[in-house]
Amino acid sequence: MIIRYRMEMSFSIFSIGDRVRALNIFRYDIEESVCMRGHDTIEHPADMGVRGWGTDARESFEEVASAMFELMVETGGLEPLGSVSIACDGNGYEELLIEFLNTLLSRAHLEEMMFTGVRIDRMEQKGEKWTVEATARGVPRERVRDRLLTEVKAATYYGASVKRIESGVWEAQCVVDL
Repeated sequence: MIIRYRMEMSFSIFSIGDRVRALNIFRYDIEESVCMRGHDTIEHPADMGVRGWGTDARESFEEVASAMFELMVETGGLEPLGSVSIACDGNGYEELLIEFLNTLLSRAHLEEMMFTGVRIDRMEQKGEKWTVEATARGVPRERVRDRLLTEVKAATYYGASVKRIESGVWEAQCVVDL
């Protein structure tokens, strides 16, 4: 497992049991930490899990998007050169998360950009549906060819979860198809 943003650690040499214990310790660190916002990745046998947390659902969605794009490109030190607006909706938080991430992936592909940051401008419930409007900032893919890491094909419903954990921190996660 590689934890990004707030921590950099590699647990790839440990057994599955050790990884589970490390994840439980890390989850405790999230709940007890003064750091109320961040993201990480979680190893999966064939794909990769992405997780984000924040003081509300909006921040957790922004962070999980950052985790996903950090799988795709080394974002450190990149200054955004452009932005695009996106909008999507879903029935419930989990569907909204998957739609949000897949809409970001689609727009990045269509615009030939690699996003370095996402800001949710509006997240609200309308009847049965939740709606998100966001602005994604990034750079042309051509400018970062030497920094590309792996291709994320899609966000999946496998392991999708959006919830408020005991400490009041919101956590969003899912598995992305590589």
